[in-house]
Amino acid sequence: MKKSTTIILALLCCILWAIVFPILKLLYLELDMVDNNAKLTLAGMRFFAAGILVLIYYFLLYKKAPRIISLKLFRSISTLGIFQTTLLYAFFFVGTSNTSGIKSSVISQSSIFFVVILAHFILKDEKLNFRKSLALLLGIMGMIIININSLKASSELLSFKLTGEGLLLISGLFSGIGTIIAKKMGNKTNAILLNGWQMTIGGGLLLIVGTFTYGKLISFPTFYSLALFLSLILISAIAFTLWYQILKHVKASEITIFKFTIPIIGAFSSALVVPGETMSVFIFLGLLLVSIGIYFCNKTDSLPK
Repeated sequence: MKKSTTIILALLCCILWAIVFPILKLLYLELDMVDNNAKLTLAGMRFFAAGILVLIYYFLLYKKAPRIISLKLFRSISTLGIFQTTLLYAFFFVGTSNTSGIKSSVISQSSIFFVVILAHFILKDEKLNFRKSLALLLGIMGMIIININSLKASSELLSFKLTGEGLLLISGLFSGIGTIIAKKMGNKTNAILLNGWQMTIGGGLLLIVGTFTYGKLISFPTFYSLALFLSLILISAIAFTLWYQILKHVKASEITIFKFTIPIIGAFSSALVVPGETMSVFIFLGLLLVSIGIYFCNKTDSLPK
């Protein structure tokens, strides 16, 4: 894959992932959704539909059925689906609803730091060094600063809720694990097939849990709410398929250099379109530190040519 192609595709993925935050917040507002079980059902519907869409694309592109050829491959894809979709988005959807879109777009990127740490122990050519360690420190500092609401003595400096920011950090861990699994599988499995099945399986499990606890599927009373939901499906189908394709050619810890754009785009887009969300000096400083940390964490002089 050419360097220019890698850059364009990686940035496209990051832009798509960034605009998920304001879209999701707007959809919650439109549906007046406060029930966590309803959110799990919504997540299951989104990723199951996205997985089916990707598998249909595979069939049209290659003119053959998207078959899983062995039990071993099925176990591997199912494991990826559980981490990359079921667990990640179960925590992500609930966590996002319990904090602002701006905070969500930054804290969810803790996955980048988890990837660096996990890669050190699992992937032979991606060891942790001083530069990456410094980047991790900057990132952690940024995530702390972005949670500061004010400097008033009468208020708490740190705003941290286990059901909000805490769940987003846990989802970041699962995302990091999923990235490592996808990287190890990438060279052996077609990226479209891999993504289609992992989202179908992972989304299907989310859908089962959600409908069992919530009791029904989510309905969309207006065209606006349906359009928001369909956009989330398309983003999942496109972004993850492209990302898995890139992972086949680039180190897992290197490609995340582009993810520094996600908190920036996500925060500003949330401030622009989500009612009640604004930028503050603390959020700006947090964004700056997180972005610098992610950049240095993945700074490299070369990309695939």
